Order: sequence, then structure tokens, then C-alpha cells
Amino acid sequence: ASGTAGGADRQSDKKAEDEAQGQPPPRGEPPRVEEEDSPTDLRARLKESEDRRILLEAMLKEKIEETARYQSDLKDSERMVEKLKSAGTGTGGTDNNTVNACPPPSSPNPSSPFPQSSTPASTKRGVQTPAATTRGVADSLAASLADAEADSKTGMKKHDKIVHNYSILLHALPQVVLEALFGNSLKSGIGDLRQRVVKRDSEFSAVVHWKLMYDTKVSYELLLSVEVSHEVHEGQKIVKISLTTVAEDEIDVNVEPFEQTTDKMVTLEVKKGEIVLAPEKHGQTCMTMRAEVAFGVETSRAATTKTAQSTMVSSLALLSRGASSGKITTMASEKPVKKVTKSKFRSGLSDAGDAFGLLCTALYNRFKQEDEIDRRILKDFSDNMETAPPLSDGEIALIKSLTTLSRKVDENGKRLPGTVKDPVEKFLFWPKGSSSAIAKSVAKIDISAKELFAYLWVQNTHKQKRRHLQKHDNLPRAVWENLDGTRSLQITSTKLFPKGLTNRYFEMWYTWEARTLKDGRKEFIIAHSPMDSYLVMGGKTYHNLNGVDKYVKGSSKAAWVVMELTDSTCEWKRVQQVDVRISLPKQIMDMMTRFQLNWANRLQEEHRRNGREVDKETHLALAEVMRRRRGVPLTSKQEELFKRCMQLGEGSESGEGWNEIKSKSKDIYMSMTYLPPQKGERSVATGRAEGVMDCSAEKAAAYFFDYCSRQRMRKSQEKKDPPRLVVEDNAALNEATVATVKNFPFPLKDREFIANQAWKADEDGVTIAFESIDLDVDYGVSLNTVRGRSRALYRIENLPGRGQVKQCHCTLYQYADAAGFIPTSVVNLKLPESLGVVQEAIDAFRQDDKVDEVDRAEVAALMREKHDEQEYSEEELAILERAHHHFEDMKEEDYEHIESSDVFVKIDMVMKEGGMVGVGRAVTVIDATAEDCAGWEWAKMTREKMRIHHRDGGLERKVVKLDDHSEIYHVVYDLGVPGFQPREWLTNVVWKKQDDGSLIIAYEDVEHEDFPKQSNKYVRASSLAFWRFEELSPRGGVPQTKVSYFQQADPKGLIPKFLVNSKIVYALNHLSDMRKKFDKSLEVDQARRAELVPKIEQLRVGEGAGAVEAQFLELFAERKGSEEIKSALNSAKSRMKIEKASSSTWGQTSLQVRAELEEVAAALWHHDSRMNYEISCDVERKVEADSDGINSEGYFEASVERRQKLESKHFAYHRDRIFKSKVQMH
Repeated sequence: ASGTAGGADRQSDKKAEDEAQGQPPPRGEPPRVEEEDSPTDLRARLKESEDRRILLEAMLKEKIEETARYQSDLKDSERMVEKLKSAGTGTGGTDNNTVNACPPPSSPNPSSPFPQSSTPASTKRGVQTPAATTRGVADSLAASLADAEADSKTGMKKHDKIVHNYSILLHALPQVVLEALFGNSLKSGIGDLRQRVVKRDSEFSAVVHWKLMYDTKVSYELLLSVEVSHEVHEGQKIVKISLTTVAEDEIDVNVEPFEQTTDKMVTLEVKKGEIVLAPEKHGQTCMTMRAEVAFGVETSRAATTKTAQSTMVSSLALLSRGASSGKITTMASEKPVKKVTKSKFRSGLSDAGDAFGLLCTALYNRFKQEDEIDRRILKDFSDNMETAPPLSDGEIALIKSLTTLSRKVDENGKRLPGTVKDPVEKFLFWPKGSSSAIAKSVAKIDISAKELFAYLWVQNTHKQKRRHLQKHDNLPRAVWENLDGTRSLQITSTKLFPKGLTNRYFEMWYTWEARTLKDGRKEFIIAHSPMDSYLVMGGKTYHNLNGVDKYVKGSSKAAWVVMELTDSTCEWKRVQQVDVRISLPKQIMDMMTRFQLNWANRLQEEHRRNGREVDKETHLALAEVMRRRRGVPLTSKQEELFKRCMQLGEGSESGEGWNEIKSKSKDIYMSMTYLPPQKGERSVATGRAEGVMDCSAEKAAAYFFDYCSRQRMRKSQEKKDPPRLVVEDNAALNEATVATVKNFPFPLKDREFIANQAWKADEDGVTIAFESIDLDVDYGVSLNTVRGRSRALYRIENLPGRGQVKQCHCTLYQYADAAGFIPTSVVNLKLPESLGVVQEAIDAFRQDDKVDEVDRAEVAALMREKHDEQEYSEEELAILERAHHHFEDMKEEDYEHIESSDVFVKIDMVMKEGGMVGVGRAVTVIDATAEDCAGWEWAKMTREKMRIHHRDGGLERKVVKLDDHSEIYHVVYDLGVPGFQPREWLTNVVWKKQDDGSLIIAYEDVEHEDFPKQSNKYVRASSLAFWRFEELSPRGGVPQTKVSYFQQADPKGLIPKFLVNSKIVYALNHLSDMRKKFDKSLEVDQARRAELVPKIEQLRVGEGAGAVEAQFLELFAERKGSEEIKSALNSAKSRMKIEKASSSTWGQTSLQVRAELEEVAAALWHHDSRMNYEISCDVERKVEADSDGINSEGYFEASVERRQKLESKHFAYHRDRIFKSKVQMH
């Protein structure tokens, strides 16, 4: 009978919707013709009305019987409410069967600000109905059906004293909700509330005019007298709002009607209404509404006759779903609310419940911030974990038993095939005689252990609800917390199964425990088992969820372990066995298990952060462990491991027997030797690599020890290597077993390396031992590989830091044999590649700029503070004097300008009389002090200089310090021309601060015993250079220095002199590198603009402004035939037209700039600013402007001369073009 009534309900509701939308009736029913009713039609309609009356009575009977069935559940729920209230806890929301966080009092007294407390029954759409009020509303509606039919003759129907109750949890504070109700218009996805205050009697009393609309179908209007009061209820301050309809003639103010925008307008009369706003946890508000409403539909007789009966049917159909008199909760999906409301409007329903349901939905959507509420709920749980009840004996037994389950799969589980490269490790174990497997997944998640634990434990969040709705079609699900006063909870959840299979439901008992490991890290365990276990272990409470009896009951038991790795990363191990009570082939069960384990992948992706940042956090945490465990004794097994690996470095201090290997990098030194092989090893060379890293020894050791870091895994994937994994994190924190497979070219087999690694720390640094072991590793598939052997020792020692940069020295000794039939000579050729891990670590911790800054700062401080303490020899003074006269005695007019690649660096050249090689000069202004600039040039062995040196073909570079102001500089460059030997320069370099405050540096050829000529290897070249640094006035607080660089270099040999002179620009670009290093163009330009803006603000409209504006408009008027062109900026719109007759081009660009008008004008007016120089194609630019800004005629004026170099794609020669312009700003 229930199924029949439900089906009839849906059919009648669907039919009413079709009629309201003008759709044809279902097959079998004659179509309706809109014409004047005949007596036959009237009799047919009366018969149809009688049939529907019988149907409605059957539905009412079903509803009353359903209410009786829920009474027992209601009592249990009310007891749970009282427990939650007494414990002072709340969930922040409700699920379909979860106790509400803001439960109203149990008294149905209408004068109470809260409606009756009840736990509604689960429904398919997740809408909740207070069963205690259902019959009263149903009786009222049934009693009004006769009146509705009678009223169809007059075109008006009325419902008297229909009581409507709503309760909803809003994501805002009460005051914010109050302002939304009686303030500005409130809009939402399915509703539009428009309101205005017609009359305000006092701060807490007013007359308001509301209009609630839905699309163009129906609108509701209410003229209400509102009284706001503040009360204290059960220790909480609440806002109480009374609503009563007033007639327009009862107030002395004209009520302006709202614009009619809907097909129907329903006027509502609230005889007795009340809204209560009560504060809830996590910044929410529980809003309850109670109203006795009468209403009418203003429409024509024909329209009423056509829709009255369908309206009545739809009203009762919605009532049976629990919508007309319902309790809308935050945990209920808003989707069903929208759908029900739509069906009500489309069917032509004119029920007051529409208006108040629409209001609730609009308010919820207005303040909806489910993710933020979830965050607060999880944080609240995390902050109050310590206050949880102690574990009961049953909970302890459950956790212990499921920990045993975890050990079973650890010992016997097999890796799932094809998952060895999966970022989540997945294993499976089929217990003997069991119909279900035990699955295990291990994943590293990029959030803290505490956050992940709260995320997994708290089951009543909006996100959990949405996920269940999307994945399981809103099948029944409920959560009951604090079972019998413990920390346990019950979750009953229904899972959607594929078509053809019955859905399964699971009744599970959850509990948790927090532990502290020996090393101080936190570990959290979540265990769950079927609720039968809870009752067996002494539990007394058990909750039934209505609607699940028609499904098959499954069972699940699991242990989830969340272990802290760092403050913001953790490892999640999930071991679970699920029995779905079905007999399927093992292959299908494995596939279902694999799908289930993908949850860890989704969770990992959801919280994934930047891999480099995660590695940094991991290494910091491990480095801290190493510092804390300095001097901790090793186990006997570890002592033996270090003893064997230490043999690799024996005798290395003397260097005897070690031969240098050519290294691809200048950062590391490589060498090799042959040591006696151990048992089972071949006579393969042992390699050594040394380098300095910009970090502490502990950080470097953590980098090497973290075998499967994000960066190293990424590089392994780029090489398309098969697996790389940590087989086992041993119980000892300083030990791990790792495995990797290296790709080898066909026809060779891939090589597999399995090794044990351990570390020990002391005051000097950290030592890591690494040695191959014999162990079978489960890769999930059979790999046809050859087992290689490797032994390594890392010695990492702390060095004195450079400023704030810590440094350490790393030495790696490594023996690596690919084994098989590969000759040892071939293996030795690959030794530099295997030692390259040291270079990777150097690059990972590189801080070149900071180290170089320290070196330059030391030199600059010496020049600034101790220049007067320097004592110069006669030869040093002579070097300075000769260089000064050689270069600065040149006449300015003799210099010939040469085009520079840097528009801010001016380059010239002159040929001295009788000379074969020209003298080059480069001049620029640098945004730094003279000492900083001179220090940059003097510090020749900085990392930046070495990088530039190698970029430009440098082979050798060395400095021998003579004293604080003098040094020998040796450098070798490869000319890059086949048949030409590299060139070698050896110079004496001296610096001195002059009496006028300038600094000079001179270079002159010299002979030195440490650098004898090597004619068979290099050609000794000649060079003379001179630098002058002169400080200028600061610009916008930025120091300025004019730098002049002179050079005359002769590479000797048979190189033609014209070719040498043509390369002078390349050598002088060294000054451009200095300029770019200290460039502060943004600060300089900004300071200049700031000075000009006040002057621009003084501009006034002067005489002749109209003519200027007309000229401007004429110039920028769009030309006929112009075309839109692609601009370098996506936000800019550009047009262009080529005037063929005049060989000129007209163009226009417009865009929006995020700056003030005057600031943009200042930026454009400074034609010689660095910004304008960089974005133009000008080779040279001269600007003549009135320094006072505004001229006597009241505007800005300047003359600009620009020289541009024209280039041809067809290799044609063009002369430079000079453009002279008069520029004005009005």
C-alpha cells in the first residue's frame, strides 16, 4: 500500500507539473481543450475531483502511519540531544540523521522562541520533517480542500491558520542575519527578496514591505509590522522578531507598490509570526520561524478553474515529502530544496510554505560558506582533542586487534601489480579461507598529521556530505557521536553499487587514539569495526537508520595510522578489510579493492604542495634529528657497516694513488683509485668527489639520506628509470633500506641495486654509509634485471660560514659495479656520472648571490674604511700613474662612437698614434656607491664572476693576493677558433682612493714565478686596463656612481688587428654586467615621478586649450580603413593604417593603467627615463625641457631628439633616422 501511494504521489505531482507548464498529458488521457465548460465537462471534472480526494485521503493515512513508526526513534534522538546539550558539544550542522547542533527545546509551546525538537526521519532527498507537527498541518490542509473547490467558482481560495515551522543553520552571526532580513535586498540562486522599510517607529520597531519572487511565475508580498527584542534563553543571548501583517490603511504612510514582474502575485497575511536568531558554534546562527498564515491568489476565474485542483494535489504531495512544513538543515543538500521549490512553482502552487521556504533558501545561499565552517569545525576538534574521554576497555581492545590486522598485511601482503611507480604504495593480502582481502595503502600527505587526522575523523562536515551525495546519490547516511559517553561514534552509511547489484549499507563503530613515538613525533590511530563488536564489548547504545533494511548489510574493519613526518607533512597508512557479502571472481574483487585504495591518491592530490618546499621541510626536520642525536651509539650491525665503508677513504688524505678525473663542473673535484676488492666484488675503480655546499652538514646529509625525495623522484622519472623506493624505514631512525632499478640500453638488462644506508652524527658533521645487500623486493611484477653492487661513504664536515650562509665540505667515496658481463673499463668510464650526486646537492643548496655579497662587502668595507691605511710601493704607484696617463690623456674629439648592446652604456674607441690595437672606453652610471662598484670589479673569484668566465670561454682563473690593495691576476680564454691556441693574460692589479674621493684600479702586464710561460700550451697575451669610479648626487635616495672603463688588449699571434678591434665592444660589455647587477631603475624612475606629480596637479585650463584639444582629437580620430593589430599587451587595443601616399603610418593604442592620472602622465613626460629608454628602439635620446615644469603660458613643453637604427630583413643598409619633436602637456 505504501509503494502504491508513493507511486501515485509521484504520478499526480508529475501530472500537475505538466499541466502547469502547458505540456500534453500522458498517453491514455484525452487532451484538454481551452474552451467554455459544457455540462458534460463539468461532470467529468467533478468525477476527477472525487478520485483525487480519495487519493489524498490514502496519502494522509500513510503519512499518519509513518509518523507513528518514527516515535521510538524520536525518543532516542531526544535523549541524544539532551546528552549533547549537557556535554556542551555540537556538530555545527546536521546530516540526514545527525542530531542538530542547535536543537530547539522539546516543548511545543507556541510562545517558545524555538520549535519542537525532533530528529527527522531519513528521506531520499535529505529534507527533514518534524513528525510531531505533521498531522496538525495535514489535517488543516485536508479540511481546506472542500473550501478550495468551492472557491474555484469565485476565483479566490483561502487557507486559514496554517502553521508553518522552519529551522535552518546559517553561516553568519545573528546581527548579520538581522541586517540581511531588514536591510538591503537579498538575492540568491533561486529566490529574490526585495524589501524596504516603510515606516520606522523606533530602533526596534518598524513596518517593512517584502516581496519574494521566483523567476516569472509567482511572487509573494507581505506588509509586516516588525518588533525586535533581545532575550536570554538558556544562558544565550538571542534575537526575537515578531511579525504581524498590517493593512495599508492602518499606517499613515503610503506604501509604494513593487514593480509587477511575475505572472502571479500572492498576498500573504501573517496572523502570528515569529523569527528567532540564536548564536551557534563556529560563528553560525540557528534561525527558527513559526507562522500562522492565510493567503490568496489574485488571478482570473479561468486561470483559477484550470489550476485549482492541480494546486491542491501538489500541495499535499509536497507535504508528504516533508517540504511544506519542514526543517531545513545545513547538512541537507540544497539541491533537493531547489528542486522541491521549483516543482511547487511550476505546478502553480500558492502555498505560504513556498514563501518561507524560499526565504530560508535565499538566506542560506546568501551566507553560504561551507568550506569555512568545515575549517572551523576541524580546528575546534583539533584544539580540544585533549578533552576527549579516556579510552574504554572496549576501545583499547578494538585498537589492539586491528593493529594485529595491520601486521598481517605488513608481513604477508603483496604489492598490487602496476603500482610500483604509483606515489601511493598499495598492497593486498588474501587470508586463507577468507572471502575478502585485506588491503593496505601508504601515502605521504602534504598537511600536518593533526590536520589529516581531524579530516579523517570528523564525519559531519559539509564536504563529507557533498561527497556522499555525489558518489552515492544521497543514499541514507547518519552519524551518532559520543556513544555512551565515550569518544566512539557510530556511522551508518549506504553505498551505491553498480547497476544490477543491490546497494550495501554498513553499520560501523569508530574510535581513535593519539600516541607519542620514541622520537617525539605524534601518531594517530583510527580504528573501526562493525557495530556488533561494540555491543559484544559492552556497548549499550545502538541506532537504527530507517530506510536501509531493503539493502544488503556489509561489514568493514580497518586501522588508519597517521604518523607525523614534519610539522606540515605526514604519512597515512590505511589497512582495511571489507566484506560486501557477494561472491565474485577474485580478479573482480581485486579490481574493486584497487579502486577503493585510490582514495589515498585523491587525498594526496587534494593536499599536494610544491615538491621543493616539501623536500626543504623534510630535510630541516631530519637535520634537527641529526643534531639531537650527536654521539648516539650505533648498533653492532651498524658498526660493521661503517667499518666496511670506511675502507673506501683510507689513505685519501695523502692523495697517493688517487688520479684526477675530468669533471664537467668547476664546483667539484673528482679523482679515482683502485682498492683491493672485497669478497664477491670485481676490481672496479673507487671514485672520489669533493665540493662545498651552502648549508650545514646536517642539511646536506638529510638531502643524501632522503633517497625518495620529490626532486630525486622527479629526476628518476625524467630518466624513465623503473622503480625507486624505500623498501623499509627501519626501527632505528638513522637507518633505511632502499632499492632502485636503472635503465640500461638494449641489449643489456636493467640493473637493480638494493642497499642498506645508515648515518651517524658528531660535533664535526655527519657520516653516511651505504652498502648493497641481498634482499628480495616486491615490485608487484617480475623484473628481468641483473643485481648490481655498490658501496659508498659520505663525509660531510661543517665549515665556517660566509656571513649568514652556513657551509660544509662534502667528500663522497663510491664503489659501483653494474656487474654482469660489462667490462670493468666501461664501468670506470661511468664513474664521473655516478659521482654527480654531489653536484646535484650543491645546486640544490646554492646561494651564490648571498656568498658573493659577503665577498664584495668585505672589499668595499676595506676600500671605504681602511683606504688611508694602505702603503703603496713605488712600483704600485708607477702602475697607477702609467695607466692613468695612457688612457686619460686621450683627446675627447678623437674618440669614435660605437653602437652598444646596452643603451645605458656608452662605448667609444680611439686609435693611438703609431698603435696597432685600438683603445676602448665604456661609460655609464651605476646605482651604487663607488666602493660597491670597485668591490664588484676587485672580487674576481666570486661565483658570479666564475659563471661569467665559463660563459665567455674561460679555461683558468686564479688570483694571488700580494696585499690588501695589490694582486696577481691570471686568466686563460679559449678563442673558440680551430687552430688557434688559448690566450693567457697575467697582470698586476692595484687599487687606490684618490684625494678627490674617486677610486681607481689599474691593470698592467707582469711576470711572476708562479705562472711561467707555457708556449706549447698557451699564447701569452698583453693587456692594459684602467677603471675610474666617481660618486654623483643620489637620485631618489639611490646612490649614483659614474664608472669609466678603459681597455687595450692585444691577443698576440697572427690574429688580424682589424678583427681584434672589432671585438672591443664585446670586452667592454663587462661594464654592462656591473650595471645590471646594481640596477635600480624602478626606484630611480619612481622618485623622479614623485617630484613631477605635484607640478602636474597645478595645471589649469589656459587660453588656447580648445584649439589644443581639437588638434588632439583630430590626431587620435580613428582613420578610415585602419585595421586592428596584435599588441604586445593582451589588455591593449591597437589599430594601424599605412598612408601609402605620404609613406607614413598612423597608429593608435589604448589601454587601462592601474595608477593615478598624474602618475601616468609623469611617466610619459619623462622622455629620458630608463623605462622609456628600455621600451624604445632609440640608440640615443636628447631632451631639452624647462626645469621649472610649467612654462609661462601654463603648460609643459620640451624638445626631444631621438636617434633610431633602422634594420632590414633583406640585409639592406639603412642610415639611422633622427626624429625631432616638440612635446607639450596641457
